Amino acid sequence: MEKLTSAEMGKLWATYMGNSMSTCILSYFFQHVEDQDIKKLLENALSLSKEFQKTIKDIFIKENFPIPHGFTKEDVNLDAPRLFEDEFYVHY
Repeated sequence: MEKLTSAEMGKLWATYMGNSMSTCILSYFFQHVEDQDIKKLLENALSLSKEFQKTIKDIFIKENFPIPHGFTKEDVNLDAPRLFEDEFYVHY
């Protein structure tokens, strides 16, 4: 089996970090959304973001590559006051 190139590993690292950030942001949005249709959309987006992170983590483990720390629950205050209208969540 061929090893991943440095460009591939870099792209996976960036994608992992971006999805860890998205997980935090989408979790905050999900906490505050009122519109049930938008809530379903956010739930799907959150699920995809977590799935992408897990897939990349599995690749890193297989490649014996260090797993980035990424963004965590410590980086978001889910109880912070609502900042946006539900429609903004769709645009995000």
